[in-house]
Amino acid sequence: VVGGTVRSVLTEPVPATGPQPYALTADEMRAALWLDDNAADDDVVATNVHCRPVRTTPHCDARAFWVTGLGGHRTVVESWGYTDAVVAAHGVENLGYARQNFPDQALLALNDGVFSTPTRADLDRLRTEHGVRWLFADSRAGAVSAELAGLAQVRLVAGPVTVYELNRP
Repeated sequence: VVGGTVRSVLTEPVPATGPQPYALTADEMRAALWLDDNAADDDVVATNVHCRPVRTTPHCDARAFWVTGLGGHRTVVESWGYTDAVVAAHGVENLGYARQNFPDQALLALNDGVFSTPTRADLDRLRTEHGVRWLFADSRAGAVSAELAGLAQVRLVAGPVTVYELNRP
């Protein structure tokens, strides 16, 4: 049902009446739906999308769940605003739960590093340790290195989003 609703919005977009800082672009929706259509059911995705609005910054609102919601697949790290650890940390440093840091900073660094400063070793780690088969890179969320295209197969480019496939071992 959700996919059908999104697909109808893509063909008949609702006109914006003013600034829409939390709105996804049609290209972002198309890319996520493409992932849902093309990835195997048990495939895992790494993404650089974590926050709303889309740009990831320190203590951003980490409740952007649209890559998994529209893309239909598990992610290594997407958003953490409702996890037990950050809800328990509500109020630390005078920040609400949605703005707390991700509890596993090493995993976040590995995940985000493959988008900004990719290495074959880090991509291999994501694949072997976390089962990652796909990368969903959104340049609105953060910098995406051009070097990534030399390390993973570009499968789709839709506006600010590039979807990459990692080679099977």
